[in-house]
Amino acid sequence: MRNYFTNLIHLTGILLSLFFNIRKQRRFVGKTLAIDIAESRKSDDNSLDEHDYKKMKGYYGVAVPAILGESYCLLPFWANRIAC
Repeated sequence: MRNYFTNLIHLTGILLSLFFNIRKQRRFVGKTLAIDIAESRKSDDNSLDEHDYKKMKGYYGVAVPAILGESYCLLPFWANRIAC
């Protein structure tokens, strides 16, 4: 039972960290990537549809860096001392 409560406390910290990382990444995407996407829409050759733009801003722009990137940086020091 003690481990259950300990895990809940750790889970709360992990979820808060994830929430703040996603929020930070969304702000960054809004400042940088969204501007580039808006410019690419002006010179659109119809090779990208609305679903592709949604994936760029949501999945590739937020989820991959905020979740996978931050998770990689949390690995033990010897595993990622060069990348982060």
